[in-house]
Amino acid sequence: MIKVNLSAALLAAAVLVGCVQVPIEEPGKETQLAISSVKDLPIEYAKGSTFRISSRYLESASVSREQLASVYKLYEKNISQLLQSAGYQMSLNDSADFEVVYAVALEKDLSDQTINERFGVSPGLQVSDDLEKGSFLIYIEDSESKQRVWRGAVQGFVQEDFSASERVKRTEHVVRTVMSSFFNAN
Repeated sequence: MIKVNLSAALLAAAVLVGCVQVPIEEPGKETQLAISSVKDLPIEYAKGSTFRISSRYLESASVSREQLASVYKLYEKNISQLLQSAGYQMSLNDSADFEVVYAVALEKDLSDQTINERFGVSPGLQVSDDLEKGSFLIYIEDSESKQRVWRGAVQGFVQEDFSASERVKRTEHVVRTVMSSFFNAN
């Protein structure tokens, strides 16, 4: 009987270690972030490993691709800079050791329920009647096995009144914070 309880405890501990959910509190409700991530496979990438980045757009969204282009460009730039500063190399061709796939969506276009059902990781930031919630979803896929190695999600409220420099800082913070769990697990 003790072996069964010990096995169950070890299994529960392993599951809990694999999933991280961190609410990040910043001044004011409108700047709050909720972050969740999970490591799916025990694959590690050595410094010098190559990566490529792919963006995903929703098929049907309330914001056009053209309107989202600058937002996606900012996220991609931050992902690339962060990975390169960690010692990984951007692939100059189609082959890479791993692929980073990301998407950005508003809550009205992609609900928490859909994120949870299709992505399996949802930070669960509470909806606010007077604020528009957005999500940043990201995952790492192993190029050889074509399986997800790690995935993360960040939710926050859209900041319409932020200046361009404040948006850059916010995006850097979002990417750095969620990706830190990938680096810690890797």
